[in-house]
Amino acid sequence: MPKISIFLPIYNKEKYLQRSIGSLQSQTLKEIEIIPVNDGSTDNSLDILKEIAKKDPRINIVNNEKNHGLLFSRGMGVLNSKGEYLMCLDPDDKLQGPNILRFLYNKAKKLNVDIIFFKLLKIPRSIKTDNFFSSNKIIKQPELFYKAFNNKGYLIDFRITNKLVKNKLFKNAFKLFKNYIYGNKWNYHEDNIWSILVHKYAISSIFVNRFTYIYYSNKGSLKKDPPNILEMKNLLYRHEMYKAILTNKREEKFLIAELSLLLYLFKKNINIIKQNKKFQKLFINKMEEFKKEHKIPKILSKQITLIIHKISW
Repeated sequence: MPKISIFLPIYNKEKYLQRSIGSLQSQTLKEIEIIPVNDGSTDNSLDILKEIAKKDPRINIVNNEKNHGLLFSRGMGVLNSKGEYLMCLDPDDKLQGPNILRFLYNKAKKLNVDIIFFKLLKIPRSIKTDNFFSSNKIIKQPELFYKAFNNKGYLIDFRITNKLVKNKLFKNAFKLFKNYIYGNKWNYHEDNIWSILVHKYAISSIFVNRFTYIYYSNKGSLKKDPPNILEMKNLLYRHEMYKAILTNKREEKFLIAELSLLLYLFKKNINIIKQNKKFQKLFINKMEEFKKEHKIPKILSKQITLIIHKISW
């Protein structure tokens, strides 16, 4: 069994494949599995992958006959992975140095944590680096969920490319993905979905203060900034999905997680919400319904009242 499986969702990325896959092949940890998921590319991506795979038996190509989107392709990567731990590498990024996978694997095994977070080195470096929770401190549930989206000492970001995740945990996340959103072609904010799915099953996590992944932010990405209306529809859809995934009256931590996430999303997008009367009404109704349906802490209830006031003002 491979120690780590790395899957790459690929759509028309022919000019980056040698760089991204090469950074995996050069790793000193040799017991790895590389899973490129070709999502119906119309360029030469598939042909390049086949040529690379001829020389490396660790490469297992998954080919989608038509384009299904990033969320689906990452799901196919998870489904076809056999490693103890799983990791996602975007095909236009690469790993920072040949010892990265060995370092992450040894750390994960030593500490026996479900998720290891690590830093992304953003190119160009003018982009602000994310701030994470305390380095080398193991964080467990329910603390992980309580504070994840309130910026109170911890910040669980929405990316999936800066995480090494236990296989079983990722496979359980895939089951939820399949139950709730299978078949939805979704290329915007899909990292949000994977992060929430993965964190539902995580018991322990740790952040290592080390750059392990080079993220090229000036690339032609699948994600484009959509018009405000599309952004709002996306936000509403995300919340409905989070509600279905997280809400469990027998597990308070997930109820609080849903509300914390809802508040986080609203605060981040409040200016967009205020621009559209229809969405103002929808969001206010959602907030008020939540207060009526659930017994929630006073501090969160006050936050809801404050956000409703800001949206309505």
